[in-house]
Amino acid sequence: MGELGFGRSFGTLQEARTSHVVHLVERGVRAINTIGNVPYVAHILRFLPSPIAAFEAWLTTALDWRLHKDRKKDDGLVPTDVFAYLLGEEGKQRRKLNRKELQQDCMLMVVAGSDTTSNAMTFCLFEMAHQPALLERVRREVEALLPDGGAELSESSFEALRDEAPLLNACIFEALRLWPPVPSGLQRTTTTDGMVLPGGMVVPHGTVVSTHTWTMHRDARNFYQPERFAPERWLSPTGAHNAKAWSPFGFGATSCIGKQLAYMEMRLVLALFVLRFDIAVAPAAAQAFRASVRDQFVIAAGALQVSLQRRRA
Repeated sequence: MGELGFGRSFGTLQEARTSHVVHLVERGVRAINTIGNVPYVAHILRFLPSPIAAFEAWLTTALDWRLHKDRKKDDGLVPTDVFAYLLGEEGKQRRKLNRKELQQDCMLMVVAGSDTTSNAMTFCLFEMAHQPALLERVRREVEALLPDGGAELSESSFEALRDEAPLLNACIFEALRLWPPVPSGLQRTTTTDGMVLPGGMVVPHGTVVSTHTWTMHRDARNFYQPERFAPERWLSPTGAHNAKAWSPFGFGATSCIGKQLAYMEMRLVLALFVLRFDIAVAPAAAQAFRASVRDQFVIAAGALQVSLQRRRA
């Protein structure tokens, strides 16, 4: 997300350790989960030593750095990043964004585009590790689409993973169902007319409402055997399967703007992973990982201890 959003990497892979930026995001998101219910607290925390203040300070620094970089003259930047469009560097800008809008977009990219996708891939691998036969079926499916093991990727590679890998995609859908990136959903306020729920219940004007994604996804009325990781339900369901209740990205005008990008990233990373590695999780490690899962606006978990073995070419 650093390269895609700001034109530079956070350096996590090069340094072989989690970047301080990632820790800032995690602490800031935890605070968001609380102050979302008491918004005025955010204004107070900006003036006190707090995760919000530290995160916003980094956002300011990151934005200043990008605003003063000339992408066409700086070889350290990727060819095109999201800010190239926000700043009008690509000549496609409806209007000039002010400083506050740019900083909000900066926050959105970091929060919505990093932990959510990486966590989804972690949970998907965690579940597939418990089903070696499923993992092997996914591997065979991907091998047919990437015969060179992903050494040479092109636009057609992404299209093939999207259109010709039903089992891989089913695993992603199922991981997003069982472990939604934003478990509690987003809050909304009813309009001046209020709203009437099925069954006749009236919700008055100005009421804060939210649809709890985790609960919907694990409701047996919507999905049969809801606690089981069963990708086949997305291919040929044998029981309750209410696809309209599946909403890991939200719905409507405010649904996730980066959904297709997230899909591209998840398909490619998971495909290359299963081609190159075998993965296993010990029962004790699996139990500890499940116990560490928490809702801090985005879903989060502790360390996942796995056994990895590189596969021979």
